[in-house]
Amino acid sequence: TKYYGSGDAVSKALCGVSFTMERGEFTAIMGASGSGKSTLLNVIATIDRPSSGSILLEGTDVAGMREQELAAMSYEKAMKLKDMTDDLFKYFLMFGSSRPNMELENYYAGILMEQLMGEAEFDLLDAGFAVNRIDIQGQYTVQADPMYLKRVMDNLVSNARKYADKSRPVMFICEVSGGQLSFCMSNNIAVLTNPVESTKIGLRTCQKIMEHMHGGFTTRRDESHFAAEFSLPVK
Repeated sequence: TKYYGSGDAVSKALCGVSFTMERGEFTAIMGASGSGKSTLLNVIATIDRPSSGSILLEGTDVAGMREQELAAMSYEKAMKLKDMTDDLFKYFLMFGSSRPNMELENYYAGILMEQLMGEAEFDLLDAGFAVNRIDIQGQYTVQADPMYLKRVMDNLVSNARKYADKSRPVMFICEVSGGQLSFCMSNNIAVLTNPVESTKIGLRTCQKIMEHMHGGFTTRRDESHFAAEFSLPVK
């Protein structure tokens, strides 16, 4: 319920409105001018507070939150939306054309992976994770586009930051076997109070990138552990 004014001058913008929306559901709010559509949206979005009643968002009554709590919640939701928007941009960048604009050149595998693994390790350490790593041994050459390969690594780091258990180290293993350079990033899965459902857009983008570099990309998951691996042929 939302009232404006008081006494004889009170205006009832919302009166006993009650409804439920499930996650992923699309709902249209329709009505005549002045029927309370904007007021309802403002109250749901916490721009305005209801005069009475409650607004349950994922089980939390946001109507009774303090300003600081609302600001923190809004920031968290905004960052989730930003991450999803970034993932969508990467997805359409890869899948919007038959072939991405890659420049495949020969690189020393050890130097290339040392750079990529070092940057990924720094990002995870900065986020409060521990990292154990096994680096490639021997001299090998791979044909790759470093910019796109970094996108793959960035997606794996982003996935770990969202879902990995910080109490257990993230593992990097880079090795050569059977004519293939492989890099595997694995982690224990965190038990989240409010789990965020993965769109898997980033992982699909990784698979597409590696296919265009004549490599491979796979993931493995069980109840407590996740691993992602990409591979490239070596020379």
